[in-house]
Amino acid sequence: MSGKEILRIEDVKVSFSKRSNLFSRGGKGVVKAVDGISLSMDSREIYGIVGESGSGKTTLGRAVIGLIPICSGEITVFDTKISAGSRRRDRLYRTKVQMIFQDPDSSLNPNMNVGRLLAEPILINRLRPKKLLQERLEELLDMDGCV
Repeated sequence: MSGKEILRIEDVKVSFSKRSNLFSRGGKGVVKAVDGISLSMDSREIYGIVGESGSGKTTLGRAVIGLIPICSGEITVFDTKISAGSRRRDRLYRTKVQMIFQDPDSSLNPNMNVGRLLAEPILINRLRPKKLLQERLEELLDMDGCV
């Protein structure tokens, strides 16, 4: 049984202009960072994107979360479409789509406990009033069997 489709990436391409400088050889050009990626994911699936350094993993993630524009293709996340030349930066989109980097030292603050790490995005995005925050944190921790 499959869940609801939450992500669809169709023939997405991302390129960057290559500029010459004092240390580079050659002239201007284009670097294809992502070249024709397509995939779909439903709510019951988990994907890990793997590849060698420089293969476009981070660039694809940044395009999905709306930090960089795509050159062609289309990305649909929770029925919100991102097409070539557009970026999604509104608050509602940011609450649904976030990137988790593989380096835990740069992703998680070791000076914060789990409750504070979970509370921070809820508070920043105003997803719950402060008086209901503790109740929501307990729900989240209970989902993972931590409480």
